[in-house]
Parts: sequence; structure tokens; C-alpha cells
Amino acid sequence: MSGFIIILIICKIAFAETGHISFNGQNISVRKMSDGSVWFMQDLGGDGKGYDWRFAASKDACPTGWHLPNNGEWKSLNELIKKEGRIVEDFAKSKMAHWWSASEHSIPYSHLWYVSGETLGSNYSHKTDAYSVRCVKNQEYRVSVQGNNDD
Repeated sequence: MSGFIIILIICKIAFAETGHISFNGQNISVRKMSDGSVWFMQDLGGDGKGYDWRFAASKDACPTGWHLPNNGEWKSLNELIKKEGRIVEDFAKSKMAHWWSASEHSIPYSHLWYVSGETLGSNYSHKTDAYSVRCVKNQEYRVSVQGNNDD
């Protein structure tokens, strides 16, 4: 008896390098990064007032098919930004910006990411504080299983 199984996992995002989507009456600029992830290039945050973490992490903060990025996604974006050398001019509209992460720190706190000058960093803040939201597009996974089992 001999056999084999091949499992292919393919990440697929069909999106232009840059584009726009409409969400809550806003025309939001989006960009496909070199790793295939697609990010909002504009802040969401209740007319500049920000959202508390509970709302930011809810399914209502981002459009269907998008979500609040977790620390792993922020870290991947940070590595791309470092490698490509474009942090402030391409990602942050201002010199000082803060965004929620979906990753919790502890019961009353959650992680947030910020741009200050040329740095992208992480910290944590109380979940009742208000910060902006950047959404990242859900990745579509296609799993293909091929097998050959000789009995």
C-alpha cells in the first residue's frame, strides 16, 4: 500500500493596488500591501472622536469582509513598512496617530498601535479610551485536498 495526500492552502485577495470602498457614507481609500494584505488607508473613529475598544472590536466597526487587525497583523504591517521605508507618508495622515488592535492585553486593557514621527509601535490602553480604527480585509482561504490511496 502506498498513498499520499497533498493539501494546498491558497490565500487569495482580488484587489487592485489601491482603490476605494464605500462604508457608512464615507469613501475609504484602501491599499493592497506587498504581502497581499489589504488595509484601510484612512481612520474610522466617529467623526474624529475615536471608538472605545468594545465597539472597535465589534463586527460593526468595519464593513463586512473586513476586521480590526490583531497584533500579528500589525506586526506584519510594521515589518513591511520598515522594509519599504514608507511609514508616515503612506500609512498615517498625521504625525501622531493611534489605532486599536483586536488583541487584548488584560481584562481592562487592550493593545493599540501608534505612529509618532517615523516609528510604529505598540502599547496598551484602557478599553474605555477612544482611538481610531483601521480595518484589514479578511483573507479568503481555499483548501484543496488531493489523495491517492492504493489499496
